[in-house]
Amino acid sequence: MNNQMVVYTATKVFRTAFKGAFAAGMGFTIGKTFGGFCTAILDEGVYKSVLKFLAEKGNKHAQNICNETKIKYASKQPDVSSETSNKIGFTVNN
Repeated sequence: MNNQMVVYTATKVFRTAFKGAFAAGMGFTIGKTFGGFCTAILDEGVYKSVLKFLAEKGNKHAQNICNETKIKYASKQPDVSSETSNKIGFTVNN
């Protein structure tokens, strides 16, 4: 083999390796950014709203988590003055 052929082959190998490394680096960067966006959307939009909803409905575990993470929720006190809320079954009026 002559020197031109060796240089051409080495250059071709380095170009291929560079393209592969560049593609892997770009994929990692874009994937990490996209994953960060998805995590932020899920954290703010889904997880906190579900915890807030459950805490407002009276779930003690959700209320504890909201209190520890300082998520504000409207706590509703159960209505104990109403006797109809404690009855089970149907009422027929004539």
